[in-house]
Amino acid sequence: MIGADLVRAVALLSIPLAAIAGRVTLPLLYAVAVVTGIATVLYHLADHVFITDLVAGKRLLDANGKREAVDAVAEISGPALGGALVAWLTAPIAIAADALTFVASALLLAQDRQTRERSRHRSAATSFIDDVRTGIRVVWRNATVRALFLATATLTFCMSFMASLYTLFALSDLGLSPAELGVTIGCGGIGGLAGAALARPAALRWGARRTLIGALVAGGVVQVLIPLAPRRPLSR
Repeated sequence: MIGADLVRAVALLSIPLAAIAGRVTLPLLYAVAVVTGIATVLYHLADHVFITDLVAGKRLLDANGKREAVDAVAEISGPALGGALVAWLTAPIAIAADALTFVASALLLAQDRQTRERSRHRSAATSFIDDVRTGIRVVWRNATVRALFLATATLTFCMSFMASLYTLFALSDLGLSPAELGVTIGCGGIGGLAGAALARPAALRWGARRTLIGALVAGGVVQVLIPLAPRRPLSR
């Protein structure tokens, strides 16, 4: 997780540095998108494993719900703040500020790691590559975990396309300003917050598997309906 945060920070910082030098190109933006996308997938994979190490099995559902609630709050406030920063300080400065948040995340995770390692003895030191190999073996040998990983990877891959085209659609077709786009994206966090609140009762009533499948199907239907809606630019 720390490595993924640092990789994303370095990748994002390359954009404002290139802007200062006047060398921002589409290949650079594509490369940053690919690198940050891969690092994000690795981060989320490690994140889901990490929380199982922090919380007992009986409290895992509740802990995941609270974590998603925090993510939803960040989604509500983050895009709006990002849009305001773009309008106020320009896009390269806003991207640099975003990169610093990944550095802060890595520092917080490093502090937690040091605290946890002082409280227990480790039988043998492992390298980052060894940890990645072990994680891949564990994921691939378990059919359920493997299915969840492939579903998450596919969803992240497709959502990366959707996010890019969504921004283009909102700015070009609908005529939204960066600040308005940020507020619009932030509204999606409200749904995430509601979903986090309903996850536990829904899983207890219908089971985790059915709840997960239902949520994915419902989200997919909504994503299909968005581009089918009539295009009506906002009047100012």
